[in-house]
Amino acid sequence: MEYSDTIQSLITEESVTLYWDKPEAFPRQGYYKIILDGKPVGSTKKTHYTIDGLEADTAYEVEIQLLEKDGTGGDTGVHREMIELRTGKKKVRIDITQSPYFASGDGKTMNTAVIFNRNLLRLAAGAFYIPAGTSFTGASTVQPFLLLISDHP
Repeated sequence: MEYSDTIQSLITEESVTLYWDKPEAFPRQGYYKIILDGKPVGSTKKTHYTIDGLEADTAYEVEIQLLEKDGTGGDTGVHREMIELRTGKKKVRIDITQSPYFASGDGKTMNTAVIFNRNLLRLAAGAFYIPAGTSFTGASTVQPFLLLISDHP
């Protein structure tokens, strides 16, 4: 089977959210069955579905089947599409208030040099942890795919 170019995805290291268009001729009793690597993982009447609990940096094949209840307790296949995807690599979480960085959340100290340190960015693989507190930073260019994790609501 050929892979779909109409299914969109938002992929993290542990999950994927799939989005697709509802066909014009959507059956009255229609629904979507989601299959991950040949095993059913759920169903929905919506045009999006999230699969959680995936392994980081792993390839998966997802099939979305459009089915219709046939009135006898069974289902009739109407349409199906597949997508191949790979989850993101596991990000290293670095607490920038710990050694050797010692950023301060005291509400007074400027932390720009720590937060945007090139070596820290490389080590963090794009993920830093900023604990609760008030951390100040000046202007800086942010790297693509930088993930800031914070305890702030």
